[in-house]
Amino acid sequence: MGSFEKSSYRDYDKFIANRRKGAKVRKERNIKYIKSKTTSCLFCGSDERIEWHHINPATKDKKKGYFFSCGFQKIDEELEKCWQLCYHCHKKLHRRMVDPLPICYE
Repeated sequence: MGSFEKSSYRDYDKFIANRRKGAKVRKERNIKYIKSKTTSCLFCGSDERIEWHHINPATKDKKKGYFFSCGFQKIDEELEKCWQLCYHCHKKLHRRMVDPLPICYE
């Protein structure tokens, strides 16, 4: 993002308000885009409370708020590293109560 010194704004408060407004619009747009990519749970087929689980946590982009400030291409790249699981299956997976079938890794 640009800095106040390089902007056409003379009032710093208006500059900050405009940046916040832009960030809010991007966040809402990205949330809507991610929801449009959501399908049913890979394990049980449920459509309720779908979450994204990274297959390999080491490949996860760990920047805070990453999905809210990037473009659609970066979102697609990150979502390709994930499984879509319902809340209950996601919780079971993390508690090692369920193991994914080998077909899930293809």
